Amino acid sequence: MLRALQEAGVRIDVVAGHGIGAATAMLTAIDGGPKLWDEGGLWLSPRASRYYQWRTPLRVAARLLVLLSVVFAIPVIVLAFGAALYAVGFLLTLAGVGAGTSLVTMVSTRTADAFAGPGLPTLVPRLVMLVVLAIALVAAGALLPTRSFREGMDRTASGRWWWQLTSSPLDMAPLRSAVTRRIWDLVRGAAATTRPTDTAVSRRYSELLSENIGQPGCRELLVAVTDLDARRDIVGALLSGSFREKFFASQPGRERGAEVLDLAGSGRDLIVDLLGAALTPSIGAEAHPVALPGDGYWRGETHRGCDRPGILARLLAELDVAQVVQVIVVSAAAPPAAPHSLRAPSLDPRARLGEFFAASEGASLEDAVGAARGQFDSLYVICPAHNPVGPFDLAGAYDEGSDRRRALGELQQQGYHDAYQQFIDPVVGASGEHLARPVLT
Repeated sequence: MLRALQEAGVRIDVVAGHGIGAATAMLTAIDGGPKLWDEGGLWLSPRASRYYQWRTPLRVAARLLVLLSVVFAIPVIVLAFGAALYAVGFLLTLAGVGAGTSLVTMVSTRTADAFAGPGLPTLVPRLVMLVVLAIALVAAGALLPTRSFREGMDRTASGRWWWQLTSSPLDMAPLRSAVTRRIWDLVRGAAATTRPTDTAVSRRYSELLSENIGQPGCRELLVAVTDLDARRDIVGALLSGSFREKFFASQPGRERGAEVLDLAGSGRDLIVDLLGAALTPSIGAEAHPVALPGDGYWRGETHRGCDRPGILARLLAELDVAQVVQVIVVSAAAPPAAPHSLRAPSLDPRARLGEFFAASEGASLEDAVGAARGQFDSLYVICPAHNPVGPFDLAGAYDEGSDRRRALGELQQQGYHDAYQQFIDPVVGASGEHLARPVLT
């Protein structure tokens, strides 16, 4: 979609996003669009299918449970194999072949020996104990430090110990690392250095964007996340001087410093952390810790941040504060379903989470756009008419409507065509004019 707008010459002054859209906005703000759609980019990378994988202890434990099932089935497998050979020997005997009797005798003797003495009665229990011990060690390793403590929070999680294994099954580290690596590739310049700390990457990003706002390819930036500890949203913004002062100014009845971060000022060290929080779904993953500025409202507290489906309305409201007058809303959520469009529900827990998020995104998109139409001079929506690929289906998904499998690359190409059909041809092509201070969200 971004590629289509770029080809059509649509000038975008501000990019804003939440969830995975925050990664798109951060890359687009520094002219990193090709990192999204090029071959081997963020979504076409062979590693894309691992972005929302299960946490390592759960994956290892699942494989060990399969192995345990195989160990338990060894006696049954031996009996089944012996019964098959016995049947072959019996048929050979009926056919008058002398080897049939020998085969039946051998099978009977070997099967009896396997279930007697130091055979299967000793081997199977030992293997079971080894596999059970391995599962216990994996569980203990997952329980030692909580994820929050490992990522820099002094607060450890409370509650029953077994919930630490299953309360946050999704591992967000691969996706966060992939996006941060591509940001670093853009901001490091010609220096062939390894990726530094997240703080150093954040500062370099802030410096680069602050110095180049208004230049071709560089755009102002807004990112929204939800603060679980403060029970409110936090919006990080990096705006040009003419709009920055009003955006961060105090508002009657609201503590502005508690809900906005200046990514060119006190929040310049938190850009990667805000990205990590935005990439974290509100259900199924451990919230990402964000160490807020020591000279700000929260006095250096570390809060847990994540995305939420309904945050689009807040993002549009902040765009209005930033004096944006024309908005293009881009979403992967398809319009509400019509009758006779039911599909079989999935049994995969990750797919079921995806169904919930897709439904929530679709409902919040409709509500937010309906409420925001009076705030802007014009508001356009680009979204697919049909999208069988869920939020966590990065390896593709089966489309019941067309009886085939849809890959992520095909969805990306569909976004390119939707941009032309829903905006470029009917709006840009019809008017022949560029948008005035447009924003992409």
